[in-house]
Amino acid sequence: MVVLNVIAPNAIKTLGRWLAVLGQRPLVFLTVLVAVSAIVYVPVALAFTPWAWTDSGPLSFQYSRPLLYLVYFFAGIGIGATGIENGLLAGDGLLARRWWLWLVLGVLTLFLWMGVTYLTLGGNAPIPIQIVSDLTFVVACAASCAGLIAASLRFSVKRSPLLASVSNNAYSLYLLHYSFAVWMQYALLDVALPPVIKGLIVFTVTITASWLIILAVQRLPLAAELIGAARPRIAQARSQLPTAASY
Repeated sequence: MVVLNVIAPNAIKTLGRWLAVLGQRPLVFLTVLVAVSAIVYVPVALAFTPWAWTDSGPLSFQYSRPLLYLVYFFAGIGIGATGIENGLLAGDGLLARRWWLWLVLGVLTLFLWMGVTYLTLGGNAPIPIQIVSDLTFVVACAASCAGLIAASLRFSVKRSPLLASVSNNAYSLYLLHYSFAVWMQYALLDVALPPVIKGLIVFTVTITASWLIILAVQRLPLAAELIGAARPRIAQARSQLPTAASY
């Protein structure tokens, strides 16, 4: 982001204006998102398969995913550039008004991807089936995000202190959660527990560990700035106290 801001200072603002216009028509917005996602994901997934992971270093990731993550990262940055109350996330927009449609679409495309992907397991699936599986994946990603956002716009209309805290620390949680989520899954691979229980354990440990680190880092002003975390209220209050030079 720093490099991009140096090379093209107005790039994010321009992207934000484009996405604000597209966001007024959710179907068009998601069609563009799916098209861009397919361009960056499908060829890489065909080359490496969707299941190939790195196996060295502190972080593990699927070879097919980084460019897709980048697309969604900049989509989020662009949506927020003009204010989250505008465009796609407008409280009275088409996405919010037709929340049930997007929610159903998200669920249906998820099961469609699961069904097609089942045909690719074993490693001998024809190329056309692999392509359809990869395409249904990017469609399911976009539709699931749209369904979750639409339902949130429709029902999350009251302020919640807990959710407000999650919102304030969303970026820092995004930065910190991945290592815990990946390594906890590896740690539980050989544990004889139902998948749902394992999922709950991974989720709980990931959120708790990430949150504790954020709370600790928030006490270090420079580190807090780096991860986008808010400083504690005490530190903020101290920063607002008048200094001797103000008298």
